[in-house]
Amino acid sequence: MTGLNLSAVLSSLQTILVQFAFSSEKAVPRWLRSEPKETVKQKEERASQTGGIELIKKSEIISVSSILFQLEKAGFYLADGYSKELFKKQFGTYFVARFTFTRQKPKYDDVKFARRSLEDLSERAFWSTKAFLNLSSEEDGKEPFLSINMTGRKPLYQGDGKLVRIWKTDKEGNRVGNEAKPIAPSGRLILTREGSLRIISA
Repeated sequence: MTGLNLSAVLSSLQTILVQFAFSSEKAVPRWLRSEPKETVKQKEERASQTGGIELIKKSEIISVSSILFQLEKAGFYLADGYSKELFKKQFGTYFVARFTFTRQKPKYDDVKFARRSLEDLSERAFWSTKAFLNLSSEEDGKEPFLSINMTGRKPLYQGDGKLVRIWKTDKEGNRVGNEAKPIAPSGRLILTREGSLRIISA
């Protein structure tokens, strides 16, 4: 079990960012609004930003299927969502789907496509997850926010809609058991009523 109790800061937080990253644009939900590709200047600005306090180290593949429910239960509501193509540190690009949660509850019609996209990403794949608390500073004048980042997408379904199944193997790579079984996560992400963001056993 990993994580950190946020109760001391959760009440003052106004924004939580949830981001999914993937190498292929095909993984981006088709209902999600697309923003223009990142410019070189934007890449430089992003690279100059300092990291926050690490709350959860990069995990193994886990379930984040209840993230929308968990955040709304804690008083944060999905306010916006979009996809964007970003530059890698060295060469090439990758894609992200970003979702912003705030304390203001929007009209359902304003975010219905963002909700559908978030549900699709969180419920149809397992992810490697990490989280940071980005604090405010006098220099940038920005409010503190929580950032939850997902990478290493592990789809749960094949193109025909059937569950992805894998064989367990021994140390020599030989199959174990009588049949392949659906992928199982090593844990799941939760946000407790006490304000604790944690990965618990699946």
